[in-house]
Amino acid sequence: MVWGLFRTCVDYFTRANEIVTKAVENAGVHMSLAKFVTGLCAMVPVNFVAGYMPKGNARHIYGTLSTLGLLAFTYGRDVEQFVYAGALVYLFMKFFPRKCGYLTWATIFSYQIYLHYERSSEAAWNAGDIDFTGSFMMLVLKLISISMDYQDGMTGRKAKHAFSKMPSVLEYCGYLGGMSGVMVGPHFYYDDYMRYANNLGEYKTLGTSKFPNRWLPATRVTIQAIVCAALFAVSTRVIPRSVVLFNPGQDMPILKRIGLSWIANTGYRSRFYFAWFLSEAAYILAGFGFSGYKEDGVTPKWTNAINAPVRDIELSSSAAFVVTRWNCHTGMWLRTYVYERAGGKGFWPVLVTQLVSGVWHGFSTGYVLFFFNSAILIHCSRVIYRIQKEYVPKKYKRLSDEVHRLHTLFNLNYVAGSYAAGNVYRCLGWFASLYYMGHIEMIAVIVIGTVFFPRKEKKAVEDKKKA
Repeated sequence: MVWGLFRTCVDYFTRANEIVTKAVENAGVHMSLAKFVTGLCAMVPVNFVAGYMPKGNARHIYGTLSTLGLLAFTYGRDVEQFVYAGALVYLFMKFFPRKCGYLTWATIFSYQIYLHYERSSEAAWNAGDIDFTGSFMMLVLKLISISMDYQDGMTGRKAKHAFSKMPSVLEYCGYLGGMSGVMVGPHFYYDDYMRYANNLGEYKTLGTSKFPNRWLPATRVTIQAIVCAALFAVSTRVIPRSVVLFNPGQDMPILKRIGLSWIANTGYRSRFYFAWFLSEAAYILAGFGFSGYKEDGVTPKWTNAINAPVRDIELSSSAAFVVTRWNCHTGMWLRTYVYERAGGKGFWPVLVTQLVSGVWHGFSTGYVLFFFNSAILIHCSRVIYRIQKEYVPKKYKRLSDEVHRLHTLFNLNYVAGSYAAGNVYRCLGWFASLYYMGHIEMIAVIVIGTVFFPRKEKKAVEDKKKA
């Protein structure tokens, strides 16, 4: 009966899709893109209602049904993929509690990679054809998160988000569908969701007049989303990224190519900012974006849903810091379930983490090259920071920070050229058009940092020897 009702709802949204399709095609816009943006915008009113739903099961049910509705409208019958994956992982948790996390990695993460390959998702996205694989990526994060945390709880592993009580079906579905987070994120943990769903901790006054006003911060973030959407629309028309980056035969001075590519890459990133700002506004209206009060005890903070603070990313003086700010909730997920479990120190855990991130984004040499090079860039940034800390006098700190910033901005733009490039030849063509300057500079930093500026012994060790 429940499955029949679900299929009926899917059919209803499929018929609604047909009506919208005719109107969109007449406007010359790719239908899948129009539906995706519509579903994304619909998150805002849907989450506004969520903030006033009664706590507990009512909130779980509303989150589940509203998210399934948005997914059905956006992706049609592909919504069933989300249901099948969620059901499989719940069975893992039910019958294999001590191995459910590993089973989820082996099945769902592998299936995600297969989907990228089978759907050619990177090429489709670049052409404006948005399929369900992007949202399925967010579901994968949640499925691995909840299964690994439950496995940790059942095996006694000390982890921040571990739990040992098997979620009910409603709690499980509510977490997967909560705030429609599977559309574009950001990711959040099961224990954080349960505090929200049951009005605990910082959410104890949610739904009452004592809860901070959500309209002002949500409006501010929505305006930022609109600005980013406009920037993306203008930049892609004025300075097409594919023309600047992937046309190495084009006669263009090196400095002009660097400048135009930086503008093109910034415009390309703005489409992600648009989606994340809109999602942040939706989370704030749901109440989930609230993170307590500032030190004065009066001014509310809305940081739980921030996924990419633009200023910290675009003007950062450290590539290692950019990684913690860009898509920061996914970055925290990678740190929790990959980096820390791969050792958590040195270059190799960083490389493993970045490669996992690469194949999660898509089965493409462009993504793999981007995240492989970004691992090297992060290591270079750490080398530069160590040199600054151990060798540069304090009076030159500001100057060294600006040199570090210049290194970061150039090389982030350099390695970003391979992101969503399509194939290895376009990646190498982009690097060659800049004479591999980024790779040469990064190798030079590592060599100089190792040979001419070796790591000094810690002051504590030196003091101990003196004693």
